[in-house]
Amino acid sequence: MEENLELSWLEIQLYLGKPIYDYTHRKWRVLDGYKEEENFGKYITFTDTDEYYRFEEYKLYKEEQING
Repeated sequence: MEENLELSWLEIQLYLGKPIYDYTHRKWRVLDGYKEEENFGKYITFTDTDEYYRFEEYKLYKEEQING
């Protein structure tokens, strides 16, 4: 059985400060922070930016995904 390597919201805190694969932009990034705003959604940020992005719009993986 193949392991699901896509990062879930429940695992976010475990990966703070660690590299994760951003399939959306096809590069490794270090997760820098996250926040959840009631009625607005879940947001993440990376060490290479000051902006927060909607978690739901990103495909984040624990390992690089070739075929996604």
